[in-house]
Amino acid sequence: MNHRTKIQLPAECRRCGTCCKKGGPTLHAQDRELVESGAIPLRLLVTIRTGEIVREPEGEGLVRADSEMIKLKGAAGGWTCILFDGSRSRCLQYDRRPSECRAMACWDTAEIRKIMETPRLTRRDLLRGVGGPWELIEDHGQRCSVLQLARLSESIRCGSHASAGELLQMVGYDRALRDLLVENGTDPEHLDFLLGRPLDRLLDGFGLRLGREAGRVQVVRK
Repeated sequence: MNHRTKIQLPAECRRCGTCCKKGGPTLHAQDRELVESGAIPLRLLVTIRTGEIVREPEGEGLVRADSEMIKLKGAAGGWTCILFDGSRSRCLQYDRRPSECRAMACWDTAEIRKIMETPRLTRRDLLRGVGGPWELIEDHGQRCSVLQLARLSESIRCGSHASAGELLQMVGYDRALRDLLVENGTDPEHLDFLLGRPLDRLLDGFGLRLGREAGRVQVVRK
């Protein structure tokens, strides 16, 4: 006789924290008020730009982001959502949590799938009317494009010294702009939202790293 084990799925949240430990939620258009009201401050957010390497929403694999995403940061540089209190297995902002969190039900993913298909919140939505800062962000996006970073990385892995020099210029500009913004009063904790993650932190995902030879910074293949 063929016996099958029936798996009993939970009918309600058990507060195990598994979903929170897999990464902070992506914000969608309906979450705009949470940011603009300050319920979710900018210091807790990171912008994932088009072309960055991210974890698949429903798996453990890695893919390239097909569009910009604003996400809650991971705690201590890891994956676990920064609003998750591991000691008590609870959200620090449960009553004003983002839409993906409200829709999350591990026993039935229908609602979260619907939310994931709605428009994502972008920096343009939040900053388009601000003037100078938005123009600076657009300029940074052109000079420090992740898609260009990917193309340069591929050329470098094929031995192109010219591409290595161009990539170093991009990394240098990215660093200098961040330093300049801080010197002019920008909160350092806002930079991951305003400009996305620093380029030198993205190199690992493209098979590269920064090294030093003869006292000079070089791009090194991993």
